[in-house]
Amino acid sequence: TSRLFDFDKKFDTAPGFVFFDYKHPENIPKEYQHYFDFVVIDPPSVRDDVLVLYAKAARILLHESRPVPKCGVFCCSRRETSSQTRKETVKRRILITSLA
Repeated sequence: TSRLFDFDKKFDTAPGFVFFDYKHPENIPKEYQHYFDFVVIDPPSVRDDVLVLYAKAARILLHESRPVPKCGVFCCSRRETSSQTRKETVKRRILITSLA
């Protein structure tokens, strides 16, 4: 099962659309909390504060009971992402890859 979590309601007719405001990851609907094996993130910004909020959202979305190799996250970013943000995402089992 896949879902598209997005703020832009132009996607609301797409199958699997779920409204999502990254500034409030705690508002992810209960039925999707700890539901997914894998999360792909393409944030609107690569600022550290934005990536940390997405890391929190990913942690909420991922299964808690599955071992690390069984679930994970792929996140698009830039080389400029700070080492502190990278440490935070590693704690949350998130792979950040640089596209630029």
